Amino acid sequence: MNQIPWPQQSKIVLRKPPTTVDQLTSLFHNTGFLVSFLYLISSLIVRPLLQKSHKQRLELSYGTLLKLRKLVNRLSQKLKTVPMAVIGFNERTTTIGDKNIKYVDRCSQTSDDEFERSIYNECYEEPSSTNWSQITSRLDQMASKLIAFNYENAESLDNVDSFALETKLLIDGLSNNLDVEHWNKKYEEISENIHELKGWFIRGVVPA
Repeated sequence: MNQIPWPQQSKIVLRKPPTTVDQLTSLFHNTGFLVSFLYLISSLIVRPLLQKSHKQRLELSYGTLLKLRKLVNRLSQKLKTVPMAVIGFNERTTTIGDKNIKYVDRCSQTSDDEFERSIYNECYEEPSSTNWSQITSRLDQMASKLIAFNYENAESLDNVDSFALETKLLIDGLSNNLDVEHWNKKYEEISENIHELKGWFIRGVVPA
């Protein structure tokens, strides 16, 4: 028993065990360091790679859209369209009295298969210039009628000018009159009567 080396009392160091708060603090510190490390890796390595791949996808999409647009434009230039009125599809004739009125339905297509095959197989021929000549003649007729109307009603413009002059003279004479309040009341009565007449015509009800 006397040969066992017992430690000296002065060399014994008291140790305090870590509390729960200290353990949680160290855990949060370690977690913060780990999250910061992962953020650095993602911002320095992963983010540039994602941006590069996204940019490549955008460039690929732009290039594909441009090529598709060029292809559509090229095909639209080679495509020959035929108006429905020229082919004669979707036409129906209605008899009203002694007149036959022709209507063209442009929202539906009810054509025969054989006629479609003949249209697609044969080369398309441009319509004749008779339609354009008819349109030009109608426009010329309308222009001549408009000129004749203006020529016939040219004399009435002088009457309008004289009427405007008389109206201005009447306004000047009324404005120079001293009894302005009396005439203002007359003006108000006339305007009210005119508004009342307009209301009758608009409602379609005329008092007896």
